[in-house]
Amino acid sequence: MNYPIKIISGGQTGVDRAALDAGIAAGIPVGGYVPKGRLAEDGYEKFIGHFPNSKYLNEAQSKLENLLFQKAKEQNTIEFYEKFIDRFPNSVLKNEAQQNLEILYYTHFDKAKKTNTVSAFEDFLGKHPKSKYCADAVMIAEQLYYQKAVDEKTIIASENYLKKYPDGKYKKEVKNILIPLLRPNHTTEFTNSFNKLFENYFTNLSPTEMVHGIKGILNQYEYADKAIRDLSVAYLNPFQELAQIEKELSKSEKVEFKTILKDIAFAWIGGWNSIISAWSRLTGKDTTKTKIEKINNKFLELKEKSNQVAHYLAEKYNIELHVGNWDVQGIINK
Repeated sequence: MNYPIKIISGGQTGVDRAALDAGIAAGIPVGGYVPKGRLAEDGYEKFIGHFPNSKYLNEAQSKLENLLFQKAKEQNTIEFYEKFIDRFPNSVLKNEAQQNLEILYYTHFDKAKKTNTVSAFEDFLGKHPKSKYCADAVMIAEQLYYQKAVDEKTIIASENYLKKYPDGKYKKEVKNILIPLLRPNHTTEFTNSFNKLFENYFTNLSPTEMVHGIKGILNQYEYADKAIRDLSVAYLNPFQELAQIEKELSKSEKVEFKTILKDIAFAWIGGWNSIISAWSRLTGKDTTKTKIEKINNKFLELKEKSNQVAHYLAEKYNIELHVGNWDVQGIINK
């Protein structure tokens, strides 16, 4: 049994139009849609490309413009309208194309609103960055990130918001959620690092290195308990003064200074006269006694404060601040 054959084409460029040509040539019935005169944009594109100086150039461009606009209306997609507007920014048809485009934008935006998820709005923003609804989409997405941080009260949810919106509208509120969550871990890490820093100081760190070490810990664990952070800041000043004294010494003086301090560390019983005498031999300055006495007094005051902080940390976080190993005389004489 023979079935009748008919070629149905949408009239687009390429295979669709080639099928029409083949059907007509073979005498096969054809149907569907094709532009009037069987003209399509590729024909005008080729003409414009081959004959840029032709007297028919403006006419060809106008016909191409109308064809592409009609195609955009038929397809009725964001992609086609955006391409048309980009191609013909000064077209008399631009306003109509823009109006149709905004309707499509809103349809997609409304779909994201009904879904009401971060991924839906981020998908909208990724696909339609030219839409006037982008600002609203950004605002709603931020609200959803914030709400998740509030509802979950987890480190991950809070950090995700701050990472996505470092200067966001809810930055302060999210930090207020995050800090208590991070504080125990930051406090533990801060205290352990602080302990290790002092242990290394008594073995091989200089006062200058101690200053850098304390500043590094402060920057790394910004959410540690205020008590241990304040204590470390208080230690910065006397160590900075020691670092300045160290800086003022010549290379040969530093070698002698270390030797003298090592002797003093093992014979502290000699008292202040031994220290002052040793220091004066190096510097020859009358102000040496006053400098060392002031630095020593600061460390003595910090020793008491350190004991108080150690007790507080043990009670609240069950962590140990090794103040028992911090020999104040050893700090000065190191």
